[in-house]
Amino acid sequence: MKKLFTLFVIAALTISVFAQSPQKMSYQAVVRNLSGALMSNQSVGMKISILQGSVSGTPVYVETQTTTTNVNGLATIEIGGGTIVTGTFAGINWSGGMYFIKTETDPTGGTNYSITGTSQILSVPYALYAKTAKTADYNDLTNKPSLFDGTWTSLTGKPSFATVAASGSYNDLTNKPTLFDGSWSGITSKPTTLAGYGITNGMSTSHPANAITALNMTNWNTAFGWGNHSGLYRPVGYVPAWSEITSKPTTLSGYGITDAVRTTGNQEISGIKTFKGTTPDMEQALFEIKNKDGQTVFAVYNEGVRIWVADGAKGTKGGFAVQGFDMTTDYMVIKPDSANFYVREITPSFSSSFNIIGVKQSLPRKSLMFARTDTVGVSGVMNLQNNLLVQGNLNVAGTIYNEVTDVDGNSYNTIVIGTQTWMAENLKTTRLNDGTSIPLVTSSATWGTLLTPAYCWYNNDEASYKVTYGALYNWYTAKTGKLCPSGWHIPSDAEWTTLTDYLGGLSIAGGKMKEAETAHWISPNIGATNESGFTGLPAGYRDRTSGFLNIGTYALWWSSTEINSTDSWGRGLYNLDATVYRYNYYNNHGFSVRCIKN
Repeated sequence: MKKLFTLFVIAALTISVFAQSPQKMSYQAVVRNLSGALMSNQSVGMKISILQGSVSGTPVYVETQTTTTNVNGLATIEIGGGTIVTGTFAGINWSGGMYFIKTETDPTGGTNYSITGTSQILSVPYALYAKTAKTADYNDLTNKPSLFDGTWTSLTGKPSFATVAASGSYNDLTNKPTLFDGSWSGITSKPTTLAGYGITNGMSTSHPANAITALNMTNWNTAFGWGNHSGLYRPVGYVPAWSEITSKPTTLSGYGITDAVRTTGNQEISGIKTFKGTTPDMEQALFEIKNKDGQTVFAVYNEGVRIWVADGAKGTKGGFAVQGFDMTTDYMVIKPDSANFYVREITPSFSSSFNIIGVKQSLPRKSLMFARTDTVGVSGVMNLQNNLLVQGNLNVAGTIYNEVTDVDGNSYNTIVIGTQTWMAENLKTTRLNDGTSIPLVTSSATWGTLLTPAYCWYNNDEASYKVTYGALYNWYTAKTGKLCPSGWHIPSDAEWTTLTDYLGGLSIAGGKMKEAETAHWISPNIGATNESGFTGLPAGYRDRTSGFLNIGTYALWWSSTEINSTDSWGRGLYNLDATVYRYNYYNNHGFSVRCIKN
């Protein structure tokens, strides 16, 4: 199969004539399966979106429908007559610019839409556009009446007014009141006491202190100055400032404080003490312990605890240790060059153990690794970056991965499957292994015409897709022979066949290669067990003309085997079955890449 399209639009939009603007448009499409065969007389689920402005524009109307194809695989619906998801068909402003129709189809009749297409509405039915036609302008009218200009002089039949109305002068009024002239003497019924005026900080002439003169006060101040009393006299409620107090103590005991933690000297602290930090900075310590040189050896942070071991520490107190109460038995010792965990034999048939326990979000616990005096057990995934020396028994119930690094410094897990060693992750490099940069192409128009190497990120969004799904490359990049790390290469069509044959053939190998469950694959992810450790992820692909498609439902990888000047072999996985698909694909599609060891 040379094309990945499974939905073809064959009819333009049509409308019927009503007394008012129509609220439906007819739409037809031919539906085919992955093998290109017509899907005749079958129920299909469809989701229709009207997009404004561009193929990735804002949806102004979305609906879903379920219809049945005819004997020719033709599905016919009326847009505007389905189950509304958002917006209203009547509310579309057809004069507001370009509009596009986006269709998403589930060939099984459900809502797991795996087929997507978008096309521009090149003409809008006249009846729909007529709703927003321009209204008439008053200024275009002829024989318009003369309008009142709002001025007094333009009024006719105005009444006569008194002289004051014409002159606007207060002096022309009659029966005017007598006005206050603003003088103190003009105020009548004035109070005669301080209280009558509301004065509270004055002294009446009847008060005993009324006879004190300024000279009396000067003489008193001079007399007090002889006795060194200057400045001692303050109001009754006066409170001295802290700086005015002399001979203040400098220790906790000097103030009589007995329940504080001292910052100097030795101290035994009893009872329960809680230290609570408030900083939102995840890298700022809430609590630190430093050595004699001021270096932090223990720190508590919002999300964990860190312990520092001095480089070259070899003394009996160097590193970090967990020890028994007898002060002689070590259980864990961490030094700059080693980390030791001690397990001891209790009886000939029983020993202590060291365990690493995993805790899932729902809180059930699972043992990932344990160590006893003669056995190490691993029930999860073991990731080895260097050599592993085993002198006793090593029990592995999960998968042992090694790593390989590309020219950009990205590290990848690897897995041995049969006689082959594969990357267990999609390639992410932006350079060939000789250091040459691969062009990053974001334009869909440019991508479809390329005959030279290029790469991109799904939806041109590196931040969201690089780490999990890797990059998408055209086949011309794979053809260079330099895309994989040194010692690795793009698998040939025959090497892909060796893999699928080892896993039981094309019809079941896909389930063994797909990542299990639905963390990345869209449900139902049929047959997925990942028992091979290949961990295939649904990275989608970049179509040579239609942009980015099918993340979550398809995984597609290149082989190095070219069929002709336009096509090469590839492999694909699908969320609705356990099959591995072997197809010839256009060289300027954008697919994922897995490398295989030389």
